[in-house]
Amino acid sequence: FDATGHKGLFGFLNHLRRRRDQGEALSVPSAEGGGGVRILSIHRSKGLEFPVVVVGGLGKRFNHADSQAPMLFHRELGLGPRGLDTERLIRYPTLCRWAVAAKLEEEMLSEELRLLYVALTRAKEKLIMTCAMPDVEREAEKLLEQARLPVQPQALAHMSTPGHWVLCAALTRPEAGAVRFGLPPVHVPPAGVD
Repeated sequence: FDATGHKGLFGFLNHLRRRRDQGEALSVPSAEGGGGVRILSIHRSKGLEFPVVVVGGLGKRFNHADSQAPMLFHRELGLGPRGLDTERLIRYPTLCRWAVAAKLEEEMLSEELRLLYVALTRAKEKLIMTCAMPDVEREAEKLLEQARLPVQPQALAHMSTPGHWVLCAALTRPEAGAVRFGLPPVHVPPAGVD
């Protein structure tokens, strides 16, 4: 395809279509043999390594649905119902609900962090991460407030995407000058000082 001077995905698909229409048998290289691409979920990639890994979708927000349901349940803490004031016809959170919601949130964030760790440790040679944000400058400015060494766990708990975690960690690095361009400087304490 490259030898014909054509370029782009559309041209490549047309090239394949023409070859198929002419009766040529198209062979697909095997990913195991190094001639193809394997697309795996993070769950399926555990324990495997690849020369190049692309981790996409880091801008996708965490799913908080489990802690927002009308009735919460945790296997150890039990039920977390809302209270109901029948005279004023209002619902309100109960202490049980707050405890169950907090535990569900903690477990969800822990699982997200575990998945991020697995994804970021699969590459042997090159790791490519993508994170789409509507206004990256504004997001980076907000994250700069948390970009201290070490990044506090409480700060990470209030971030809404894995991309925020990665970007916040990147902003603490001296090499992040290009990311911080135009943003206020970050105070990085000397090594060994908290």
